[in-house]
Amino acid sequence: MEYQLMEYLLDGDLMTVTINGNGTITPTSAIQPAGSILQVLSNVKDDTSSTASTSFVDIGLSQAITPASTSSKIFIIANVALNDHHAVLSLNLMRDSTNICQPATDPGQNMSAVAYVSDETYMLHTPLTFLDSPNTTNEVTYKIQWKVNEGTGYLNRYSDADNWYRPSQLTLMEVAG
Repeated sequence: MEYQLMEYLLDGDLMTVTINGNGTITPTSAIQPAGSILQVLSNVKDDTSSTASTSFVDIGLSQAITPASTSSKIFIIANVALNDHHAVLSLNLMRDSTNICQPATDPGQNMSAVAYVSDETYMLHTPLTFLDSPNTTNEVTYKIQWKVNEGTGYLNRYSDADNWYRPSQLTLMEVAG
């Protein structure tokens, strides 16, 4: 069963708004114009870990999302608590198995963000934001990877003491296209 709710002009074009039998309204642009936030999903990682890997490995912080439309964009906001004690720690943002948020040219150290902490008593709260266009209505998973250039990197804790913690978070916001 469908009910035609109304017809009106939108940017000079006639638009028919319909309430479908399942309670949804079509077209979605009638109630959620471009730029509207359609859904917000978030994941918090509050345990600690470390890496000595010089190649990108998963940090254990990921979040899946299923876009409502192929025109949707996904706004990614990450805040990662790092300590690396005199080493360079690099972060990489992935959509499924695809690197995103990378420099246009290859300087030899492709990464989404970089952190350097010169003192083991500091924890760097590394922000990372990116607007992605996955162009799908299939579920996609975003995740953070990390590596160090030498030594050991620490997540959500200091390098010299395992007695102070801070969680890291990954938030995804679907934006109507």
